[in-house]
Amino acid sequence: MLERANHNYRTISYLVTGTLGAVLLASPWLTALGESTQVAACAASGGALLLRLSLSSLLHPREWKVKGRMVVGAMVALAPWALGMNEASPLSWLFHLVGLITFSLAVAEFWPTLAAEVRSTRVARWTEAAARFLFGRGRLPC
Repeated sequence: MLERANHNYRTISYLVTGTLGAVLLASPWLTALGESTQVAACAASGGALLLRLSLSSLLHPREWKVKGRMVVGAMVALAPWALGMNEASPLSWLFHLVGLITFSLAVAEFWPTLAAEVRSTRVARWTEAAARFLFGRGRLPC
């Protein structure tokens, strides 16, 4: 379970991601740029997924929901290239911004857990032991 220390950050992150998801969900109808139905479907589904994950995370924060927001954020950010959208299109820029903001908020939320996992690995313990040996109380091998 995610730590309670960053509860305020998580709540703000969920609200921002939910708002961005709602904007992405409504963007094909708000912009009315005549993009293809494929782009409109991608915007609607990506926005609905972000909105659903954010609202669900507000009620019951879980680690898999953070990972899900990372995946959906990356997919939304890469969608304009996958769909062959015009790069100058405002909808393309919206996809990139929403995806990158969502991905970065999820990574920032997951970072303390990830850093703790990296610190507990054997490589990190071996590196700490070597550093103590070389620079701490241990003797140098000369």
